[in-house]
Amino acid sequence: MLLLVFSNLFAEDLETLSRETESTEIQLTNLREEIKVKKDEVSKVEKDLAALDRKVKLQKEELVGLKEKEIQVSDEIVKKESELKLEKARVKDIFKGIILKANTNLRVLVASPKIGAAEMGTYLRGISKYQAKVLSTFSSKLSDLENQKADLLLMRDEKEIVLKDQERNLSKIKELRTKRSSELKNLEKQGAEVRALLLTLKQRSLRVQTALKGISSNVVPKDSLKGLSKGGNRKPIDGKVTKDFKSKKAYQFVKATAASQGIEMRGRAGDDVQSIARGKVTFSGPLPGYGRVVILDHGGRYYSLYGNLGTTSVTRGDLVDGKLGSLPDSGGLYFEIREQKNSVDPSEYLN
Repeated sequence: MLLLVFSNLFAEDLETLSRETESTEIQLTNLREEIKVKKDEVSKVEKDLAALDRKVKLQKEELVGLKEKEIQVSDEIVKKESELKLEKARVKDIFKGIILKANTNLRVLVASPKIGAAEMGTYLRGISKYQAKVLSTFSSKLSDLENQKADLLLMRDEKEIVLKDQERNLSKIKELRTKRSSELKNLEKQGAEVRALLLTLKQRSLRVQTALKGISSNVVPKDSLKGLSKGGNRKPIDGKVTKDFKSKKAYQFVKATAASQGIEMRGRAGDDVQSIARGKVTFSGPLPGYGRVVILDHGGRYYSLYGNLGTTSVTRGDLVDGKLGSLPDSGGLYFEIREQKNSVDPSEYLN
């Protein structure tokens, strides 16, 4: 089988694409693992946030209950203080009536020959003890209420401290959730980009494999094509050379992974692109880095390549001696001639 000269170029592209594809697959696998870990982190933060949010709500409800209880106790204290004040005034009035106003009943008792000073003292002490007991009871209840209020205030202060601490933690967890969610979003975006890149690489590899297959399967019978002669072939387009074979200027119309080894020409958008001589189409279609491409076998192990085409009008296997396609909007054409495996200066073969 004839070894076609462009096979090495495409094989080099295919090897590069294979390495890039393998590297990208590894990158995608690692990203998927990172995304899984990050999703677990986000899920944990969400659970912690929900649990702490419930605690904060419960703490606020308890504080509301304590404040309501505190108001009730304060009202009760005011009420008891008022009652105690009234009771003290009543006791004072009683003694005032007994001692200063000489209560009528007391006068009767004092006037009675059966009641002496001792009995009178006993009577007064009884009244005093009764009132003291009543006042003591009021004072005890008031003291209990004051203690209860103090306990409520202490509990409220403690719960407010706990609540502030919980709210600070809640704010931190919300910030952490935002951060983790952003990290997850970025990872998922990277994953989508890497998946798209991997798909592109696989598509490019498939096109290169198709090109290699097409080139290797299109063997031109001996003597059916006569090759190329120096200076005896027409130009592919009516235009000027913008980058010659020996120029070190960067190629504008080709971004191939392998080094470009031809010339660049510029015509008008839509102009026809002609074969430089009679040849057989060994490849027609897109190639990574070259755009739309037509490759012709001219016999004698001479090949010509026409890259960056706007359109193509030939298919693999066609024998052509004329139009291959047209120029793109840029009007630029990339053109190569190879003799066996070696690139040659195309200008030496064009008249």
